[in-house]
Amino acid sequence: MPLRSPRLAGLAILAFVAAAIAGPALARGRAIEGGPDALGETRSLGEVIASASGRVHITVVHGMRADGPGESAALRAGLARRLRGREASPAERRYLDVGERPRPGTVAGVEAWRGEREWQASRPFVDRYPIALSNGSELIVDEVNWWPLLFPLKCRVLVLPEHDLSGADRAHLRLCARSDPPYHPWLSAEEVRDALERRPRSGGGPLANRRLKQEIMNWGLADAVVALGPMRRYISAALNAAFAMAEEGAAGAGERVIVSASLGSFAVLDSAREGGAAKAYLARTDNLYFLANQFALLELARVDVRPGSGDEAPFAPAPAAPPLSPVEMLRQWAAMPPAAAGEKALEGSLRPRQVIAFSDPGDLLTYRVPALQGAKVVNLYVRNAAAPLGLFEDPVKAHAGHLGNRAVWDILLGGK
Repeated sequence: MPLRSPRLAGLAILAFVAAAIAGPALARGRAIEGGPDALGETRSLGEVIASASGRVHITVVHGMRADGPGESAALRAGLARRLRGREASPAERRYLDVGERPRPGTVAGVEAWRGEREWQASRPFVDRYPIALSNGSELIVDEVNWWPLLFPLKCRVLVLPEHDLSGADRAHLRLCARSDPPYHPWLSAEEVRDALERRPRSGGGPLANRRLKQEIMNWGLADAVVALGPMRRYISAALNAAFAMAEEGAAGAGERVIVSASLGSFAVLDSAREGGAAKAYLARTDNLYFLANQFALLELARVDVRPGSGDEAPFAPAPAAPPLSPVEMLRQWAAMPPAAAGEKALEGSLRPRQVIAFSDPGDLLTYRVPALQGAKVVNLYVRNAAAPLGLFEDPVKAHAGHLGNRAVWDILLGGK
């Protein structure tokens, strides 16, 4: 039927132009290889599990926007279903000691932890899940939960005051007031009720802007800001304590695997910079799987600038070398001999270490992993949610929806 209405004709032209600009759209259910190495030169997680002698230990580290335990649930359920395994209830929840309470622990005059009891309520923890496979082998999944360290900061400094600016963030306000373990009421029921019952003084932001600020900035990128500041000491302490526990569970394991999401990948490498349990576990791990990593962005906070050298200060002492950045730590890891040496080397089947990184091009917070000397690196581009005409994709699903994506699972368990 001819388009007689100028408005309809204009919409049709706009749709055609948008589709042309978008080019060959990346559809859900498939993946595109982005190099620098070829996926065919690596082993899938399914192959790692199938070829392991003994059980496989998998450490899962969440990234930004974590809001409670269960970040490994999709991975565990997918592995159990696809490998015909049986998932058990958590065998153990262990709270981690990260040192004494920060003092004064204030941000812009707001006290994050009001006493020792609140500091204890903010302790990270590890949940351990065994998965018995039908072939008699076993997977041990350690889910590292470091999000409790972030809740008092975000709830008291951002979420509550933001009500009068961007508008009511009902979901996070209520989350900040939960009191059932492992949560703690960082906001009182009265504070939340007062916020929800009164209109924001600003009138609130437009719906899309409000959602993006609350989900991406206040509850997401805020985690990265915290991790780059003085609180990194406590996050590193949490990761080191978690990897010390992981090493106990990995004793005798045929393979170790780390699956980390977004900021979690940076936190793992950051915690390993100065040695300790995180670096020791990493040294024994050949297989890293990154979901929406942010190394390129976060490394900007670690730019190596050493003033006082050259002609400007000829008599100045040489500055001390700064601690390794997470990417430099990753390069060190890649240069180490593979942990699976020994018998496999004698058989001629030894493979280099590998990083498999998944990114959705619609994600506002994901970047490529660079080439690493001594390790295979494969960047894979996937679409986690629908993107009509290439115009818009839900940024939250784009960032956090990898383990609900069939294309990701096809690759994890053997698809090339």
